[in-house]
Amino acid sequence: MDHDAFRVLEPWCWRAPSAHNTQPWRLRYEPDAIRIGWDPAHTLPVGDPTGRDLRLSLGAFVETCLIVAADAGLRLEYVADHDEHHRWVGLLRPAPDRYPTPFCTTDVWERRTHRGTLAGTVDADTRTALDAVARPAGGSVRAVPDAGRLGTLLRTADRRQYADPAIVAELRHWLRLDPTHPGYHADGLTDRCLALSRPAAVGLRAVLAGYPVLRPLGLPRLLAAAAGDPLAQGGTVLVLLAPDHLDPPGQV
Repeated sequence: MDHDAFRVLEPWCWRAPSAHNTQPWRLRYEPDAIRIGWDPAHTLPVGDPTGRDLRLSLGAFVETCLIVAADAGLRLEYVADHDEHHRWVGLLRPAPDRYPTPFCTTDVWERRTHRGTLAGTVDADTRTALDAVARPAGGSVRAVPDAGRLGTLLRTADRRQYADPAIVAELRHWLRLDPTHPGYHADGLTDRCLALSRPAAVGLRAVLAGYPVLRPLGLPRLLAAAAGDPLAQGGTVLVLLAPDHLDPPGQV
């Protein structure tokens, strides 16, 4: 197995999405495979107590690895080998053919997470195409009817999140609101990815620093209101439906 060829591709693989941009994945190069696992220091034990977001992030990383490898002409496949105790999920190993995918490295590099307001709608042809991508794995993609009603639920969820000191502490750990932060260019949630202006980023840092004092005075409600309603201008909300009764390897 050509380890050196894949090592060159690693920076593109790291473009995979993960909750809070923690980038939990870790690779171990073995003689005939590349083992994929995770670093517990890059997980969210408070916000993701069941590990579901972790497993979805690792699955996104696996898919990204396969896309990038296929585009580079490397023939690899993923084999599940889930081991919760040793924190491994599976292996990349040589395969007879390249991984079949409609995507390429350029798609991976240009992937973005937008945290601003949704605008416009997703047409029926695009929804059908997305659904076709999900169905081979037993899933499907559906549009939420009357998505505007989700705004109330989002504000309620934000208030509950900001009212929990443990969740706020975990969030603060992964916030990168100042370009001088040592992890600003490595991981976490930067002011840029959160679409915050410089004054807004400075203000958020100050408010969260005073969280113990300000929380009883209504800070959670204020922060939830400041986040705004991403559905205020309409837009289509799509939901990925997974097959029923997925076990942890299935979630990956």
